[in-house]
Amino acid sequence: MNQISGRRYTLDMFAEPCPESNRSNGFHIYLGDQTKNTKNNINMASSSEQFRVGIVLQAVLSELAGLRFMLIDGVDILDQPNRGFFFYFLDSMAPRFDQILVFCTIGQHYPQNPGLENMDFWVIENGDAKKL
Repeated sequence: MNQISGRRYTLDMFAEPCPESNRSNGFHIYLGDQTKNTKNNINMASSSEQFRVGIVLQAVLSELAGLRFMLIDGVDILDQPNRGFFFYFLDSMAPRFDQILVFCTIGQHYPQNPGLENMDFWVIENGDAKKL
């Protein structure tokens, strides 16, 4: 998270042991904002922040599993400033994957490629796919 957010965000994760057994009492994820010097439980984060954390965790799990592709759905949840984060993420992570497919419900306004080389934007309309 730190690497792909331009050193703005960090993720801290740990399992809290249960005092009565060796089992975990809970899995905790904290999102840190370096610019505000804050760290909050992901349950307290906005939907947009939770979505970004999910994307990063998916990328890490895909790499650990040896997968060379990712599928991301629901990008429309991101507000405009966080779409910049998302495109920066795509650009920085693309060399690690053979394929990244992204889906969103966009209504009548199609996304525009913000200048990312080697990436194509497609729209599926009435069962037909066309390159934008």
